[in-house]
Amino acid sequence: MTSPTMKHAIPLLSLFLWIALYASTGRAGVIHATHPSLQATNLPRLISAREFYRSPLDSWAHSVSPDGKRLAWIEIRDGKPFFRLHLLDTGHQTVMPRFRYIAKFDWTLDSRHVLFRALVGRNRHLFLVDTDAPWKAPRDLTPFDGVNVSSYFLLLGKPESVMVVMNLRDRDAYDLYEIDMTTGDHQFRGSSDGLPTDWITDRKGRVLARLQRAADGTWSVRADGRPIPLLSGTFRDALAPVTNVPDGSTTVFGNTNAGRDKLSLVKLDLVTGEQEVIFEAPDSDLSSFWIDIHAYAPLLVRYFDPLPRYHFFDPQLGRDLQAVMGTAPIVYHMTSGSLDHTRLVLRAETDRRAVSTYLVDRVSGTRELLAAHSATKFSEDLSETLPIHFTARDGLSLSGYLTLPKGTAGKRLPMVLKVHGGPWLQDTWRFDLETQFLANRGYAVMTVNFRGSAGFGKSFMEKGRKEFGRKMQDDLIDAVDWAIAKGYADPEKVAIYGHSYGGYAALMALARTPRKFAAGISAMGITDLALLVDSFRDNPQGLAWWIHFAGDTGNPAEHRELERHSPITVAEHIERPLLMFHGARDPRVSKEHFDRLLTELRKGNAPLDYLVFPDEGHVIVKRSNKLKFARRIERFLATHLGGRAGAWER
Repeated sequence: MTSPTMKHAIPLLSLFLWIALYASTGRAGVIHATHPSLQATNLPRLISAREFYRSPLDSWAHSVSPDGKRLAWIEIRDGKPFFRLHLLDTGHQTVMPRFRYIAKFDWTLDSRHVLFRALVGRNRHLFLVDTDAPWKAPRDLTPFDGVNVSSYFLLLGKPESVMVVMNLRDRDAYDLYEIDMTTGDHQFRGSSDGLPTDWITDRKGRVLARLQRAADGTWSVRADGRPIPLLSGTFRDALAPVTNVPDGSTTVFGNTNAGRDKLSLVKLDLVTGEQEVIFEAPDSDLSSFWIDIHAYAPLLVRYFDPLPRYHFFDPQLGRDLQAVMGTAPIVYHMTSGSLDHTRLVLRAETDRRAVSTYLVDRVSGTRELLAAHSATKFSEDLSETLPIHFTARDGLSLSGYLTLPKGTAGKRLPMVLKVHGGPWLQDTWRFDLETQFLANRGYAVMTVNFRGSAGFGKSFMEKGRKEFGRKMQDDLIDAVDWAIAKGYADPEKVAIYGHSYGGYAALMALARTPRKFAAGISAMGITDLALLVDSFRDNPQGLAWWIHFAGDTGNPAEHRELERHSPITVAEHIERPLLMFHGARDPRVSKEHFDRLLTELRKGNAPLDYLVFPDEGHVIVKRSNKLKFARRIERFLATHLGGRAGAWER
């Protein structure tokens, strides 16, 4: 029999034991670093997951008017987005209360009105707002039942008009129309023939050529009224043309790799189809280019080699930007500007400073901070990212980036190999929140542009063809061996982590080289290549990519290779700790991938942890879920690599 005193003592004792256990796991408080390389170091302050992953921006889409006198942006007020206007010469600001729930807008050439697309039922219509009359409701320029506006652009030679691509004539065909913004009258300007079309016009709206894309990703440029293509490409080729061609001109600027290996700035002759190369980087694709629409001349191009590089066609612009933004490496993007380019809106970032938006005044030589990512306040505590180069086992030159945690000697550190997704994506030198989060925990973080990555030309991507789980995987192992040989990484404390294809690579690494990594993390990872290829049967362009680079399930030999190099086939070889994440609503890599692999993993003895987000897709969007994701990762890595982790805040 238990006394009344003991009846209360037992629950109380259990509570104390539970609290002790909770604290001993580190779940309630900070986990301190246990790896030897981190214990005698002066690491910067531990930044909590909540601080890292708070809402990044309170305002965005800053845009200066064509005359340079007005600045507009979207701002959160009382939890809702509103349009805000600033008259730069007088300092007057106003909020337009009837203009909300939009993400993007464009100034008209009169510097008074603003255009934006917004939902009407299930379709997007084009609206016009008078910034001089904030009390007026936005005017629908496309008030047609069932019509959807896919895009629009302005005409320098007809400032009262806007060119609109919409399905007014045929719900399955997006044709080109010219709308008078004063009267609302619309006129048919060109048929798309049922294909997705980019229109190349002169400044009066006369159609000069059409860039039309087929469902499988092939495309062609045809001059108006001519049946023979001027330029053609496959799903592996790209073209970004610049419209508003000067009247009487027969050439158009564009960024393309059609007929060449790398994305380059060219001038395409719309009569002969000949290309004149304006700029081509030696070893990489152009990542961005800017054209002065008024003068119809290139301003600058950007590429990574491996730090951000710029070529200025206007040397004075280069000198002005360096004077205002500095000469140290920086990634910036010109998002808006007056027609004379005296006032510019720039988005800028570095390896340690998150994205910030500035208003640059070239006349006064000043810049004004307009908005900053919440992580910018941590810049002094974050870690430097360094370019690296190494040679793969077959002699191929590879590149990537290494971030060494601030405050350490940079030697024999626990390391995370972070593998990018795609695989047709690219790691570049810029601010990466995940990398800095991991480095703040004490880990060296390595990223690698393995063969098959984008950004280095089509030939480099081709080197990854049919190399899933093979040479693409070898490149990652060679990267780790390089880091170990250089003394950066502790060979016993290296983890591999990735999302999508990166998750696939993490799973394959744990299976193919089961003793190489101390642990692995797979987020929304591909587990069955054949299942993934077949999931694109209703997406011809996506299917073309996967059949070309991975294999065709309709070919028995290739189907066998896809199965052979799938994590679900080799799961039995995984023995090191594994953490998996997946979104139950993932449309790209269905949850079936996760479910089937989980079944196979449960047959083995590998330490396994996982988390499924019932309300997420292929990318984690909700802040609460981002926090769960980050906290689970930092504790998992602290356990298996010996870094530190923040307190488990609510």
